[in-house]
Amino acid sequence: MLVGLVVLFSLLQGITHIGSVVQLKALGGKTIAIYMLTSTLAICLGLGAALMMPTWPPLTSLPDSSHLTLISQDSASGGAISTKLLDMALANPFHALANGNLLAIVVFALLLGISLLLTLPKQHAVFQVIDGINQGLTKLVSGIVKFAPVAVFSIIFQYSTQGNGALFGELAQFALLVFVLTAIHGGITLPLLAKIFTGRKILPMMKAISAPMAMAFTTSSSSATLPLSLQVAQEDLGVSQTTSSMVLPLGSIMNMDGTALFEGVAAIFLAQLYGIDLGTSA
Repeated sequence: MLVGLVVLFSLLQGITHIGSVVQLKALGGKTIAIYMLTSTLAICLGLGAALMMPTWPPLTSLPDSSHLTLISQDSASGGAISTKLLDMALANPFHALANGNLLAIVVFALLLGISLLLTLPKQHAVFQVIDGINQGLTKLVSGIVKFAPVAVFSIIFQYSTQGNGALFGELAQFALLVFVLTAIHGGITLPLLAKIFTGRKILPMMKAISAPMAMAFTTSSSSATLPLSLQVAQEDLGVSQTTSSMVLPLGSIMNMDGTALFEGVAAIFLAQLYGIDLGTSA
C-alpha cells in the first residue's frame, strides 16, 4: 500500500533538497558509482560462496511446474532486456503506483524532481508540501511496522505446516548461508569501504548506525528504516541534509546489496534442486 508512495516522495524530497542540478549531477555520479561497486561485490560474494559449497542434492519429488513458462533465449538477449526495462521505466506514473512498478516510480521522481529544481524558487510551497507528506508517511509506516512480527510469524507458520519437510531442511541450509554471507558483507566489506573512502574509525561508526541496522534486521524493509537512517546520518554521523536526503532514499531502492547477494545464492540453489548444473563456465 505504501511502498510506491514512500519511494516517490522520499526521492522527490532528496532531489529538491539538493538545491541545484549541478550539485545533483556531481552527487548522483558518485552515488551511482559506489552503489555499483557495493552491489557487484555482494553479487560476487554470493555467487562465489554458493559455487564453492557442496552441491545441494536434487529434490526427489519436484513441485508441479506445468504452469511455468521458461524464458526463451531471444527474450534473454541484451536488446530484449533493454526494451523491457524501457517499457517498465517509462510507464504511466499513476499506473506504476497502482502496480508497484518501482523502476517507473524512480524514473518519474527523478524527472519531476529535476523539473521542479529548474522551474521553482528554493522556498516554494510545493517543496514544503513534499516535506509534509514525507513526515506523514513516516508516521504511518512506523505504525504499520509494529504489526510486522505477527505477519512474519504467520507466514512462516503457514509454510511450515504446508511445505515439504525435506525441502524445509534444504531451505534452512540456504538461509544459514545467506545469513552468514550477509553478515560478512555488512560487517566487514562495507565498513572497510567506509574506512577507505571516509577515513572514519570503524567501531564508532558501527555504534552510530546500530539503531538503523537493528531496525532493518527486524523489519526487512529499507523504506521502513529510511526515516531512522536519515536521522542517524545527520545527527550522529554529521552528514549534511542535502547529501543524506538524496543518497539514502535512492539507496533504499537501488542499493540493495542483501537482495543482490541473495539472488546470486538463490539462482545456484534452485538450479541444483532441479538437477541443473551451473558451474563457473555456465
